Amino acid sequence: MLSKYTAAIGSRKEVLKGDIQTLQTISKQIDEFRKDMVHDFQYQHDRSDKLLLLMGQRGEKYIDDKFCNKLARPFQERKAEK
Repeated sequence: MLSKYTAAIGSRKEVLKGDIQTLQTISKQIDEFRKDMVHDFQYQHDRSDKLLLLMGQRGEKYIDDKFCNKLARPFQERKAEK
């Protein structure tokens, strides 16, 4: 009877060893996936920041060209006339 239970325990122990190895492998894969996601997020975040900066610069240039220069032009013409 003892040998029967010893064999069953040994069998379950081997299954548990396999399960532990599987869990360790999964954990490593999750860590790698997390690193990849953080790296990709940082890249996309930097790219978005650059695009927003360029859009802001274009907006400022547009406002300067269309409004500030047109509003200042009559004053500049008056100064030139004097």
